[in-house]
Amino acid sequence: MKHLLIIISIFLFSLTIYSCSSSSDGGSKSTDTTPPTVSSSSPTDGDTSVSITSNVSVTFSETMDTSSVTSNNLDTSCFGTFQVSSDSFTSCVQMSSSPTSSNSDKTFEILCQNQQSLDRIKQQKREWYYRNRKSVLRQQKKSEKKKEYQKWWYQKNRTECIDKSKNWILNHPTERQSIVQKYVQNKSTRKSFWKPYNIPDHIQLEWIKSFGQLINFDPSQGKLSKRLTLKIANLKESSLIIIYHHYLHRSRTMSQLSYWICIDEIPVGVLLYSLPRISNPIDGIEPMNLLKLARIWIHPSVQGLNYEDRNGKSHSLSVASCAVGTSLKRVRADWKMKYPNLPRIESVISWSDDEHHEGIIYKSSNFKITGKSGGILHGNGLRKNGGVDKMHKDYKNIKTKFLYKFPNSNLTAVTNSEDILEKMVLDGHFM
Repeated sequence: MKHLLIIISIFLFSLTIYSCSSSSDGGSKSTDTTPPTVSSSSPTDGDTSVSITSNVSVTFSETMDTSSVTSNNLDTSCFGTFQVSSDSFTSCVQMSSSPTSSNSDKTFEILCQNQQSLDRIKQQKREWYYRNRKSVLRQQKKSEKKKEYQKWWYQKNRTECIDKSKNWILNHPTERQSIVQKYVQNKSTRKSFWKPYNIPDHIQLEWIKSFGQLINFDPSQGKLSKRLTLKIANLKESSLIIIYHHYLHRSRTMSQLSYWICIDEIPVGVLLYSLPRISNPIDGIEPMNLLKLARIWIHPSVQGLNYEDRNGKSHSLSVASCAVGTSLKRVRADWKMKYPNLPRIESVISWSDDEHHEGIIYKSSNFKITGKSGGILHGNGLRKNGGVDKMHKDYKNIKTKFLYKFPNSNLTAVTNSEDILEKMVLDGHFM
């Protein structure tokens, strides 16, 4: 981990604190002429081996005027009460916000700009809540009262509401039929299959069904690495292909980046990256620094084809591994371009269902096995806001976890994957 020499400079500019107590001579106010001192600071002055994501806090000997404690959150120049520098104050670390006070305005804490985005967002949410908690609580009470009133009103006027609905149905049969048809369609299996997108029309459906066919393939045009290219795909179009053709028949959520897999400029498949749906670090890597290779599908017409090298020797088309390897060379740059405010991607992770795959694609693309997961059904719990989470049968299968760490990512190397698996099997985790 990178380290930063932290030097904290606290400037006390004419801090005059007035006492609120009355004197014995008729209530005249006395002036406190003793300047406050710094009781403690974290990190301490001159500390080394300090993480770049550490907060900076200072505790004074007495209550401070909060308007006098400031920081520079505009640029890297040195001004303000809080200054953090690694080059003797030629330049300073840009702060992410103004100092926050606690301990009766004696302690002030500030976040450095290098702190992880997720932590900054959480801190901002906490600050917003503390500033607006009274109005939030009032709004919650108002909403609860409104629901109670609506329930009470309906119970009081229930008979009248039902009679009014029956009259409307009798007088508007066409509108009623249209509403019923729309409801049935929204609840239909076909609608659920294409969720979260609308059901494709017949033109879209024909395009989806015929997508990826490689009809005229010339094996004499050279090796695959020269002929396979990736193009950034429209997310909705690629998701429809995945829903229809991929064996899971499900798209992904959260931030995503998809590619068309092309041979001789003809799309033959789709490859999708997304943020993993996890909240805890994996192998010491924070979730926001991970990308998941979520979906890959290649048309069956491409499988089993061969190409000839310049010596006339025939080779099989390893389209999947070639596409994954090609994507790893560019996905970080493409992801940064699409999501410039998200943290830097350090690794790519994926899980291979042991019931359906052997993970050959990942192994040939220099992914390392780091463990196993799955083996239980989950998702059948009641939601707090109503409804029930749906169960997915593929969760019950054991999955092998594959991890690819980008070069120069400042992460420790993955330990020997075969040793990990052997130890896990001997320990009886998968019996």
